[in-house]
Amino acid sequence: MERIRIPTAYTSLILELFKDRKNQVIMAYGKTPAYNVLTGIDQGEVISPILWCIYYDPLLAKINKHNLGYTFSTKNITKAQEELTDIIQQNIPVMAYMDDTQWITDEKHKLEKMLDHIHIKAKHSYEPTCILGVHFNVENDNRYLISKIKTEVDHLTNLMYKKKITDKHILYIFNRIIIPRIEYWSQVTVLSKKDTENLIIPFRRMFKNKLKFARTAPNAILDNPYIYGYRNLYENQLQAKITEFCIQLNDTGVLGKVTQIRLKSLQIHLWSSTNLIQKIPFDKVPRSMKNNYLLSMSLLYKDNNISFNIINRKEFSNIDGGKVPLTDVVNNKFYSEFRPTLRKNFILFLDQVISGDKSRLLLWADIVNKYYYPQGTNKGSKEAKWYKHLKQLITADGYNLHDHIKQLFTTYFDNVEDSYPYNIEQKDRSLVATYNSHHNSFLLGKVHKFNNDDSVVLKYFISDFSLSTIDRTFVSQCDNSQCNVNTSTKGSICTFTAHYQHLVLLLTARKFTKEKIKENCYINYNVFNLFDIARKKFSQSAREYFKTNNNFLWNVLIRIITKLNLLVELFKVPAHADCVDATTMKLLPQWNGITIENRLRRFIRTTATYKGLENFINLRKNTKYRKLEVDWTSTFQCLNCNIQNNETLMSSSKIKAQKVHLLIEEIPTIEQMKKSFLEIYDDWKCPSCGIEDETFNHVWSCDKHKSTLLRIRNRTINLLVYWILECDTHLQNGLVNSSLLNLYIWDIDHNINKFTFIDLIKGIIPSMLYQTINSWTTKDNSINILIQMRQYIFEQTFTEIWLPRCSYLNKFEWSLGLTKKKKLTLKNFRSISPKNNNNDNLEFSFDALESIRKNIYFGYNIIDFYTNLTL
Repeated sequence: MERIRIPTAYTSLILELFKDRKNQVIMAYGKTPAYNVLTGIDQGEVISPILWCIYYDPLLAKINKHNLGYTFSTKNITKAQEELTDIIQQNIPVMAYMDDTQWITDEKHKLEKMLDHIHIKAKHSYEPTCILGVHFNVENDNRYLISKIKTEVDHLTNLMYKKKITDKHILYIFNRIIIPRIEYWSQVTVLSKKDTENLIIPFRRMFKNKLKFARTAPNAILDNPYIYGYRNLYENQLQAKITEFCIQLNDTGVLGKVTQIRLKSLQIHLWSSTNLIQKIPFDKVPRSMKNNYLLSMSLLYKDNNISFNIINRKEFSNIDGGKVPLTDVVNNKFYSEFRPTLRKNFILFLDQVISGDKSRLLLWADIVNKYYYPQGTNKGSKEAKWYKHLKQLITADGYNLHDHIKQLFTTYFDNVEDSYPYNIEQKDRSLVATYNSHHNSFLLGKVHKFNNDDSVVLKYFISDFSLSTIDRTFVSQCDNSQCNVNTSTKGSICTFTAHYQHLVLLLTARKFTKEKIKENCYINYNVFNLFDIARKKFSQSAREYFKTNNNFLWNVLIRIITKLNLLVELFKVPAHADCVDATTMKLLPQWNGITIENRLRRFIRTTATYKGLENFINLRKNTKYRKLEVDWTSTFQCLNCNIQNNETLMSSSKIKAQKVHLLIEEIPTIEQMKKSFLEIYDDWKCPSCGIEDETFNHVWSCDKHKSTLLRIRNRTINLLVYWILECDTHLQNGLVNSSLLNLYIWDIDHNINKFTFIDLIKGIIPSMLYQTINSWTTKDNSINILIQMRQYIFEQTFTEIWLPRCSYLNKFEWSLGLTKKKKLTLKNFRSISPKNNNNDNLEFSFDALESIRKNIYFGYNIIDFYTNLTL
C-alpha cells in the first residue's frame, strides 16, 4: 500500500480490520469450531476486490515492463497513393479479474518466460478456452457455443415437458433463465437469425404443446408482447450486441484502442476507402471471414437500420486519394478476386485508372508509370488480369467509359486536394487558379499587385502538357502581350484581373483558423445538475452515456462548453439534483438517420416490441383488421383480464389459451384436423349440418347454430345496456339501446369487409364499440364493460355451441372405433397440400419503420398508433 501511496491512516485501518481474526464455516449440522485466519482475504467481503487489486498490482506492473505480451498493430493508411510509416499499436500482457487471470502473448517462449519457464501445452485452434464463463477459440468458431446453448435449451425444455406448470411459469424460466444465460455466453459471438430460430425450436414446440396449440399455430402469438411476452432470442441479441458494440467503439481505454486498431486493420484487409463503421463493401459476410466478430457486428447493425454519426474522425478515418471507390463500380466477385493485387499496387479509386476528364480508361502503360505504383513491377509488360477484367466492366469499347460511370463525377476536372480560399490579408504571391467567365475556362496566374477595390492583378501562366509528367504539370509565364487573355495596356507582361474571393491557392496548404474567442467569455447557464459535470471535468464512460436519457442533448451541451472554453456559472436546482451528466463521445448511434437520444438498449427493445406486434397484425388471418379500425388496446386487455400479471393459475392459463385459439382461428375444426389426420377426416363435413366444410367461421354461422347465436347476441346487447346504465343512472335505456343497435357489428354471418358478431367471439373489439361506450362513461368503466362482455360471449359460445358440438363428434368417432391411440397411428399418414401462409407481398400490411418514426417524433403509444390507423 505504501508503494501506491495510500494514506497511512487508511493503511492502519485496513490492517486493524484483518488482525486477530477468527472464522467459522456453516455446515449442514451447525458451525465448525473457530480457527485463526493467518493469511488471505475473505470471499464476499466488500473490501476484498480493492485489496485484491492492491495485492496483484506489483506483479502486473512487473510483467507490463518486460513488454512480453501480445501487441495489436496496424498501418494507419490515410491516402491510397502513399506508402505510410505511421503505426497504431497496443500491447496487452495480461487480463486479470480477481483470481481469474489470462496471460497473453504471441509466442510460446514469451509465455513460458512470463510464467517462469513453466512448460506450456498449446490447445488446438478450435478447442475452446473459458474466460469468466465465456468460451473462446483462436478461430472464433461458434460451433461449440451453439452446441452448449442447444444442450441448455433442450435440458430445460425437457424438464418443463414433464411438469404441470402454467404459461407464466414457462415464460419466466425462458425469459429470466435461458435468455440471460445465452446472452452472457454469446458476448463475443454473433448468432445468425437462422441459428437463433433453430435453437429455440424445441422451446416453441414445448410451449405450444403445453397450451394445446397446433404446431401450425403462428409464432407471432409468442412474438407479440401483448399476448405472451416471450423474449425473442434474435431480438435480445440485437439489444445486447449493438449496445455493447457502441460502448466498445466509444471506450477511451484499452478496449477502445484495440477496437480502433482491429477496425483499421480490417479496413485495409478489405481495401475499403470508407471506414467499416460507415460503410461495408458487401451485404453478406464472405465465407473466408465468417468468424470475424467486427465484420459480423457491422453487418448486424447495418441490417437493422442502425448507423453512426462519427464525431471523432481521427480515430475512424477514411482513406483518401480519389472521389469514386472501385467498389462503387465493380461487383463483389471482381473485388474479392483482385483485392490483394489492388492493395499491393495502391489502387483504390476509379480516379486512379481513368483520365483527368473522366471519359476514358487509362492505358496500361500510363497506370504502371504512376509514381506510387510499386517499382518491382515490370513496367511496360502485358496487361494485368485485373486490368483486363476492369476494362470489360466499365468501358463500352475497351477505351471509353460507360455513360453511367461518367455520371458518377459531378465535374470533368480533377479535384484540387487541400485547396483553401485566398486570404488577401496574407498578400500571398503564390500560384492560384480562377474561373474566367469571359473565356469560359479556368486560368492559372501568379499575384502581381493588389488594387484598392479588392481585385487582384495576376500574371498569366500557361500549361505545357507535352513537357508534363504523370505526377507533375509544367507551367510557364506567358510572354505574349498579344494574348487574348491579356487585359493590360502597358508593358510586355500578360496580365488579367480577378476578384480575390474567386482565387484558389494551388501551391500552398496553409490553414487559416477563425479568430479565437476570448478566454474570459462568460455565460449564465441554469441546467439540471451541472455540479456533477464540473466535478467530473465533463467526463463520462460510454456505458454511462448509453444508459442516460436525452444523452445526445447533454453531449451537445458539453461539447459547446469545452470547445469554446466557456466559464459556466452554475445555479443549483434542487428539484433536478438526480439528473445525470453527459460527455463528448467518439460516435453517436442513429436509427434511419435519426440520432437515438434515449437509452440505447431500451430504444432497440422498443423497436422489437413494434416488430412483434406487427408480426401478429400482419398475419394473413388478420388482413380484415388492417382495413378496419380495431381497438387493439381493449382487445389485448380483454385477452389478459383473467388474473393479475404477478399471479398465475392453471385455470387462468387454460382460459387464456382458449381465447388465443379463438383469436387466431385455430380451434380443432374438421378442416383444421385434416392438416394432421387427413387419412381419417378426408371428405368429412360439418358434424352439425353435415353439408358444409367445417371452417372456423362456419362453426358459428352454421344453420344449426344460428338460433343459439342470435339468442347469445341479443343477451349480449341487453347486458351491455344494463352495465352502461349501472355506470350512469341518468342515461335513458332507449337511447343507449338504439345507439348500440345502430353499430354495424351485430350481424351473425361472416363478412370480410365489415365487423360481425363472429369478430366479437374471436375477441376483436371494434373502435366504434369502444368509442360509443366511452362517450357515456369513463375510460376505466368502458374497459371493464368490454371485459365483462368479452367474458360473457366466450363462456356462452363455449358452453352452448362448442362443447355440444365436440361431445357429439366424440360419440360419433367412438362409434367408428376411432380412439386416441388409433388416431396417433394415422397421424400425418397422408398430408394435405400446404397453403402459402407467408406474410410476404400482402396487399395490406403495416411497416414498423413508419410506426417507430411516429413514436420518435410525436410520442405515439405503440398500440394507440395501430388502433387509430387503417390502410
